[in-house]
Amino acid sequence: MRASFLLALLALSSGQEPAADRKDLHGDPLPPGALARMGTARFRHDSLTMSLAYSKDGTRLLSGGYDHTLRIWDVATGRQIALFTGHKDTVTSAVFSPSEEQIISRSRDGTVRLWTIKDGSHRILASDEPGVISCAALSADGSLAACGRGEGRVQVLEVSTGAARKEFKAHEERTSALLFSGDGKTLITAGSDGMIAGWYPSSGEEQWRNRAHSGSITFLARSPNGRTIASASEDKSVTVFEAATGNIEFKLESLAQPVSCLAYSSDGLVLAGVNWGGTVTLWDLALRKERWKTEAHAGYTIAFHPGSKTIATGGSIMQFIDVESGKRLPPLEGHEEWIEFLQYAPDGKRLLSSSRDGSVRIWEAATGKPLHRFDAKVAWGQSAALSPDGNVAVSCGRDDKIRLWDTRTGLMTREFPLAMNQRCSGIAFSPDGERLLFSGTDLLSIDPVAGKAVKQAREMTDRGTVNTAFGLALTSDGRTMATGHYDKTLRIWNGETFTATRTILGHLGGQGICGFSLAFTPDGRLLAAADGDERVIRLWEAASGKQLMSFEGHENPCPSIALSPDGMWLASGSLDGTARIWELSTGKELLRLLDDKIWKWVGSVAFSPDGLQLATGLNGTILTWSLRPTGPKSKGTPDELWKDLASPEAERAFRAMWALVDGGESAAKLLAEKMMVKAPEDDRIRKLIRALEAEDISDRERASKDLVEAALQSEGVILETLKGQVPPEVRARLTQVLAAIDAPLPESSELLQRLRALQALERLGAVQVIESLKENGPFQRLRRKADSALKRLRAK
Repeated sequence: MRASFLLALLALSSGQEPAADRKDLHGDPLPPGALARMGTARFRHDSLTMSLAYSKDGTRLLSGGYDHTLRIWDVATGRQIALFTGHKDTVTSAVFSPSEEQIISRSRDGTVRLWTIKDGSHRILASDEPGVISCAALSADGSLAACGRGEGRVQVLEVSTGAARKEFKAHEERTSALLFSGDGKTLITAGSDGMIAGWYPSSGEEQWRNRAHSGSITFLARSPNGRTIASASEDKSVTVFEAATGNIEFKLESLAQPVSCLAYSSDGLVLAGVNWGGTVTLWDLALRKERWKTEAHAGYTIAFHPGSKTIATGGSIMQFIDVESGKRLPPLEGHEEWIEFLQYAPDGKRLLSSSRDGSVRIWEAATGKPLHRFDAKVAWGQSAALSPDGNVAVSCGRDDKIRLWDTRTGLMTREFPLAMNQRCSGIAFSPDGERLLFSGTDLLSIDPVAGKAVKQAREMTDRGTVNTAFGLALTSDGRTMATGHYDKTLRIWNGETFTATRTILGHLGGQGICGFSLAFTPDGRLLAAADGDERVIRLWEAASGKQLMSFEGHENPCPSIALSPDGMWLASGSLDGTARIWELSTGKELLRLLDDKIWKWVGSVAFSPDGLQLATGLNGTILTWSLRPTGPKSKGTPDELWKDLASPEAERAFRAMWALVDGGESAAKLLAEKMMVKAPEDDRIRKLIRALEAEDISDRERASKDLVEAALQSEGVILETLKGQVPPEVRARLTQVLAAIDAPLPESSELLQRLRALQALERLGAVQVIESLKENGPFQRLRRKADSALKRLRAK
């Protein structure tokens, strides 16, 4: 038997290792470890764009982001020219200095900073507790800066030294906006009380004061000639007033929503504004009326190009609007908002993505090339899925319509309505592709040919309201389903009868409006669950509802998880800006894929079918990653690497596994020899079972403990014993022994060492070695895992 192991012929395939200087289709660099990018990084922060400002000649665009960074972009190409990091929270405003050699920025981290563009260095001009500094401005000559502080105070600073020149109380409540007049002689402030005021910057003496609004003022903009100022307010109005006197010239009232940002054209003839809902409006100032409206995806900031032919808006992405027509210019490649769901086709060659921008897209996984775009009108959550053969995509739109798409041609093949207000949070094909499973207000089984639900279930809360489902997962055979609900519970369902078989309690977040991400292990025995309101991921035994493991370390909630095809790894994407790989058996982190020094949202994750890659969905772009660890490789002899596979340090074992993969055929031969251990004789197991009836409880406890280790190698005798007549206590103890097989394993156990080695063998493509393990492997669980590995290898 051992000779057959050593003589096994090996087909070796270690997967793709990323090149250090890999670039995307547009020629932009990829992060270390990344293989491809779907969409483009151009004109795009890693999260929301909160501030925009053009250079004087219009060739550069400065942006500040929710990701805590400042960036400068080449307007002609969209390529990032410079990146500035240092802020600890959202950058809410940023402008070029008059010389355009420096930048002044304000952040919710409580600082105003001055940056040198040439070398990226910066110094703090003003600081306070986070959120206290409410606004900042730079004088036209760049010599003075002003910032709004707590309790309506304003501070004027000398930019060259950072010294405070003057501090005074400008408003009774919060100073919400400020700017300097064009000649620098007046500092204009606006308050949450709706008042505007003009001040001498050097003395803090008031020049004038007027009531411009009935609500808090959100923004101030100065006309190019400096004669007028425009203000926006939460009272849904825009006011234009004289900068010198504060006298109001006119108001634009009864707007649909409050305007969040304003910008004058370079000739001062028109004024543009954007509201929080993303509506951009252009007003003719001479006629004092609206010229056009258009919809953007979000409304955080707006800027006129100096040539006044285009307007830039910031939100999930930067968008550009033609001033003459009011039409949006064609967006750059990729999704325009947060990506909610990812799924590889079974062959691993294509990748499906769905986004809050309403679209579903199909990409070439290896290169990031876009293949098809479906106007699916999806909203959020798992609102799209691929059929088992990957040739059909299904989507559930916010218009309560199910749509089927041919992924080869990009054409819609079927459309039918659902009942109103179903609020889709999950949709998937049954394993045979004959049914659609839907979660939302109801749990539905849908016949896609007839376009009708054939089974339906609804959960209610204790208060008698609908307990909406916010997540869906199926076992590989479709016989069991799991849903996460509004009341923070999980439900396990019989997939054939649509009856709930178990309710699982234990998730501790707020109301489940952020949804659950759920995933069964390949054998369907374990369920991983991430509550979008929590930082902790939990692993449950599906049959009993017992929590087996928790995965802790993320600093913000995790909206998405995925399990590797072999069920050994768990991937998580978090709002803390990281995607992480965890070992399911130990709960320990193995690999971190994204740089958490730049804050970003990781909204979705998916393993490739071969388990060698992970896709991560970000703010409109997707990155695919090699799961090989970056940095120095594990060193040592094959025997030393074999020992490292048993290390309680999971990351060390992970690196040893990849080092053995790099060892090729010689490493596989070593693993074939090391994997075999002598299994305990059946007579010993029977002796331990008899010891469960010992009079001394300590003897019974010792026998139970010894049986757990023995059962890992041979379950047969225990299962046979349970078929007969046994005392209740013995039956209970044997049942506990079998349950322990799938409990978290001892970190240095022989089984865990061999399961890690099996991962290396699968990545080596060592089919004949794995066949021998399936037939003669020393552990029952190892034999099952080897059988699954063979099926995956043969499906390639």
